[in-house]
Amino acid sequence: MRMMKKLAFIMIIVFFVANISVVSATNNIMVITIQEAQELAVKNSKEIIIDDLEITSKQNELVNAMENAVFQGDSYGADEVINARAAKEVKPLEAQVALEVAKMNKQINIKSLKFEVYNSYLNLLLASKEMEMETGKLEILQEKLKFLKARKASGGVTINDINNAEYNIESKQNDISNIQENIKYLSVDIKRLLGLTLDEKSISYKEEINYIPYRQINIDNLITEELNKNIEVYKNQENLKVKEKMYDLTALYYKQGEFKHDKAKGELESAKIELEEAKTKLETDIRNKYNNIKSKYKKLEMSEKYLVLLKRKLNTSEVKFKRGLISKEYYLDDKEKYIDALYKKYEIIYDFNIAKAEFENLFL
Repeated sequence: MRMMKKLAFIMIIVFFVANISVVSATNNIMVITIQEAQELAVKNSKEIIIDDLEITSKQNELVNAMENAVFQGDSYGADEVINARAAKEVKPLEAQVALEVAKMNKQINIKSLKFEVYNSYLNLLLASKEMEMETGKLEILQEKLKFLKARKASGGVTINDINNAEYNIESKQNDISNIQENIKYLSVDIKRLLGLTLDEKSISYKEEINYIPYRQINIDNLITEELNKNIEVYKNQENLKVKEKMYDLTALYYKQGEFKHDKAKGELESAKIELEEAKTKLETDIRNKYNNIKSKYKKLEMSEKYLVLLKRKLNTSEVKFKRGLISKEYYLDDKEKYIDALYKKYEIIYDFNIAKAEFENLFL
């Protein structure tokens, strides 16, 4: 309890339970959840504004391309005819694809921004857990130093033992100071992501690092579904349509062996290869990231089991210490091991949740 009071004094940022709506906003503090922070980040994002301008630009380009197609006049000569037909049949398609890509890019940028906010929050929460761990270990070191000084009179402890203990305390205090600086940095970074100025209200986060379950999925069905929605696959599919159309037009006027024919043919074959590469990359990314989730889940299961074992051992040590069967040093050693394992569990939960979010971020 004393450790938590000390932590509360040290920490600037306050953490509570996840998924609770904003409950207060004083003159100095704004209380916000991750979801609300993500929405605020999107609302204040300059990049999203630029995306909207890009969409408007592409809409105008599509209108121009369609108008040019309607008013395209007759042409004479192979190259002129190909260019004229391309203006009618290909340019509107390219403009339509560019518009769809702009819309998809906006959604991708929104998802990426939300992921950045999520990742920064979890980093901040993990830093708070690290602060708890190191503060608890500092208290243990301080207690051990008291024992050493008490035993010094009996001759069982050397001055070197005292110096080492004092050095360990000083080193731990430096670790805590570094964590405090990291928390300040992460807090500033979150404000940057939210589009807030540094002199605006301090932010208090009602969050906790909790395991977010994932559901088993049919990976093959998912890949098939995503092949129809992925932006890179879409761009390459549409590019292949353009190259097919341009080759068909070119082949009407140029024969195999002629430069323009072979150039159009080469571009067509390259488009086919690029499409297959995009599909392969997407499938590989999906499978790798899904396997990564399963791997980290196994680590999480193992950490939970290990933590239970250490908790039992700590409870046993506490009973033995109270009965005088072991020294307090032995009890504190077991307590320190438990604190380490508890923080390690939070690290693994963080890794799992980030891996899950990265997997979900693959999809529109």
